[in-house]
Amino acid sequence: MPRSKRNKEVTLSKVKKAPNKEKKDDLILKIQDAVEANVFGYVVAVENQRNDFLKQVRKDLAAKATIFMGKNNVMKLALGTNASNEVADKIHLLSEQITGTCALLYIPFCIGCFSSLFPNSTFP
Repeated sequence: MPRSKRNKEVTLSKVKKAPNKEKKDDLILKIQDAVEANVFGYVVAVENQRNDFLKQVRKDLAAKATIFMGKNNVMKLALGTNASNEVADKIHLLSEQITGTCALLYIPFCIGCFSSLFPNSTFP
C-alpha cells in the first residue's frame, strides 16, 4: 500500500500559538503613549543587548525613562512612516533613523542631563 493511503496519526491536542499580534499591538500603544507623555525621544544604537552595562542602565532608568526594544518595523509603525500617519509633529523623521540593532529611549529631560544620572559610569 502506498504511504499516502496508510492510516495517519491525527493528534487531538490543540496547541495554542503565541499571541504575536496582541504583543505587537501592545508595543505600538506603549510607544505612542510614551511619545505623548515625554518631551524627548532618541534612537539609541545597541551593540550588545545582553551585556551587564546595558542591564544596569535599564535598571537605573526604570523610574526616569522608558526604553523600547523590539522589531524595527513595529517601532517604525508606532511612530509613523510618513507625515500623514505620524503620532506627533515630525516624529516620522525619527522613525527613518531606526535601522540595525537599536532601541527607542523616551525621557522627560534633555540628553545633556542624561550623563548626570550616571556620575561614576563611563559610556563605551
